[in-house]
Amino acid sequence: NVKGIKEGTAKITVSNALGELATCTVTVKAASSGEVCEIYPDVAHGSWYEGAVQYVHDNGIMTGSNGLFKPEGEDGKLLRQQFVMILWRMEGEPAAKTDAAIKDLQDINGDEWYIDALCWAYENGVVTGVGGTMFKGANPITRQQLATMMYRYADKMGYDTSKTADYSNMPGANDVESYAAEGMAWAVGSGIISGSGADKALNPTAGATRAQIATVIQRFCEENK
Repeated sequence: NVKGIKEGTAKITVSNALGELATCTVTVKAASSGEVCEIYPDVAHGSWYEGAVQYVHDNGIMTGSNGLFKPEGEDGKLLRQQFVMILWRMEGEPAAKTDAAIKDLQDINGDEWYIDALCWAYENGVVTGVGGTMFKGANPITRQQLATMMYRYADKMGYDTSKTADYSNMPGANDVESYAAEGMAWAVGSGIISGSGADKALNPTAGATRAQIATVIQRFCEENK
């Protein structure tokens, strides 16, 4: 057994009874403090999203992939199937009572890695499908889809959804589709979505990054403790 007592790299050579030698290199690193900027090298210390990523990580709501969190950029766009998993984890990973999603959604066959989350979300009305017949789980989730699913989740799980706001004067308001209007009014009114950029634009059809969604989840959870 080899015990590391401080950080560094060392070469260790051992021999067997025949005098044959074997050498290996051992690197000792300090134990992680649990801070996400140390766990995920792509989460910058002091970044605007660091606290939110820390929150979802600590609560097991969002996890990284291949050692990275992928907070921003095209690689950071969250997919619809991933968001369903997030909501399912927030609720404690409950078992679905039916397999209606498998029967009703034409692009679902039942062996998807997220099927338990989808079946739960579908039977509770959190997800209704795109056009009523497709889930399109591999599509990036848009900001208006995010607001709608969050609103349905909050309503179905018994949270207060009475806070709403008139967002008609915010840039991008005219691009909010009718199905998302109620959810967007709630998301803006409750402070879950505050707009992006200097002009606080809604950007309802734009994709949402993992950093943005981590922030939304933290705001929602802290508001509804």
